[in-house]
Amino acid sequence: MSSRSRENIIKTNLDAECGLQVKIAIASSWKSFIGCNFDYFLLLLLNNGVGVRL
Repeated sequence: MSSRSRENIIKTNLDAECGLQVKIAIASSWKSFIGCNFDYFLLLLLNNGVGVRL
């Protein structure tokens, strides 16, 4: 295995790891936001015609 492809694999793993942490952070902040503003959140969904995708 060349050092370049090893670097790419490490970088991909780091990106995936960071992406996952970002998703978890967004999900938990959304949960607390929805908890406090559930009616507002439902209105937002209805106005946008978006299904709940959490």
